[in-house]
Amino acid sequence: MWTDTGSIFYRAPESFEGIYDSKIDIWSTGIVAYELFTGSVPFKARQQQSIIDKITNEEIDFEALKVSKEVKNTIKKMLEKNPEARATSVQT
Repeated sequence: MWTDTGSIFYRAPESFEGIYDSKIDIWSTGIVAYELFTGSVPFKARQQQSIIDKITNEEIDFEALKVSKEVKNTIKKMLEKNPEARATSVQT
């Protein structure tokens, strides 16, 4: 849990700052859910640094999700860039 592992596409924004806790699992699960419903991860690029920049700075296109309002809202909460807000909104 303390080393860089796994696919970069599923990493939470705070993981690039060396922060690793259970909130990153919520983010990764949200990315998987987004991918299941759209067929693609929300942030793509050819260069690793470009992917990191997108994950940390760009907003996600939630309009690509063709799901119920409730499912979309849950995924939005899971993909909240602020880890404190992410954990609070998903756990309540």
